[in-house]
Amino acid sequence: ASVFGNGKGTASGGSPKARVAAYKVCWPPLAVGGGCYEADILAAFEAAISDGVDVLSVSLGGNNVEFLESGISIGTFHAVAKGIVV
Repeated sequence: ASVFGNGKGTASGGSPKARVAAYKVCWPPLAVGGGCYEADILAAFEAAISDGVDVLSVSLGGNNVEFLESGISIGTFHAVAKGIVV
């Protein structure tokens, strides 16, 4: 495995049967209706659960909100309840 001639060697590990799914939840801020909305975040969690994912990596920023009012917290709770690592 090499990138631009650096790191010559052998790559091993990983998961050869792994698949990646991406769910868009944020829109450009300059677009009409841009931003990250709770409804889109929750819909993505629901889609991922429905699609049968095993692991969710969520990287979203925003304002601090109460735990019970956070789409990320609520979606994470539902995913973990279904056995998904978040």
